[in-house]
Amino acid sequence: MPNRERSALVAVLPLATALAVATGATAAPAAASTSTTPEAAAAAASPSSAPLAGGASVEGAPASTPGTRPAAPSSGFIVRVLDRQLTIASGDTVAVKARSTTVPIHAELRVGRHGRVVDRVDVAPNSYFQLAGSVVTGDRLWLRVRRTDGGAERSWTSIGAVRRMRAALASWYGPGLFGRRTACGQTLTAGLKGVAHKSLPCGTKLTVRYRGRSTSAVVIDRGPFSGSREFDLTQATARAIGFGAVGRVWVSHRA
Repeated sequence: MPNRERSALVAVLPLATALAVATGATAAPAAASTSTTPEAAAAAASPSSAPLAGGASVEGAPASTPGTRPAAPSSGFIVRVLDRQLTIASGDTVAVKARSTTVPIHAELRVGRHGRVVDRVDVAPNSYFQLAGSVVTGDRLWLRVRRTDGGAERSWTSIGAVRRMRAALASWYGPGLFGRRTACGQTLTAGLKGVAHKSLPCGTKLTVRYRGRSTSAVVIDRGPFSGSREFDLTQATARAIGFGAVGRVWVSHRA
């Protein structure tokens, strides 16, 4: 090889080597920037996560704000009235029995919607409770209920008017007379609930109580016509309150 060509080759080789080294150094970072580990790819593809208490997280959920109160669940109704005793005798009190539903409540028995509080109680969810107290004849009672867990539900329930009971001497009748017509036009049977009275109009509604047991009845007949008894109970009425023979019952009535 001539000396002139050998000199040119010697001059070119260091320049080519330098270019090759520079090109490799540039390509390596580019390759490194495009290659990722499976963990990094999964992290980049996963949705945003919000931290929860204890270090847990839920995907796609916004971060919770410390100190916020969870929304109270909707209940539809918050109390169910089961029974009411609104007829009173001397020294007696009225009583209302009810049950809460799925939320805690505060319940008040009131005279009128905004009148005197007869009784009040705080009640746990799904619990039976009773409100009782002294009232006077003619008072109209209401049950006021509100939630105590932050929910907005409130309710007013009309319980009814208070009636006073009075003592009366009574007897009962039926066997031997079944199938006959009463003075008010019914056919007397073993299952007919009613009472006989000398003067109360036919159809007058009554509540009859005996030893803590009460039942409703209407005037269906005239009598009794012997002794000093005021009422004659049919067999069905007497059985409903456990009454037998002759004795004192408590009665309230309305037209």
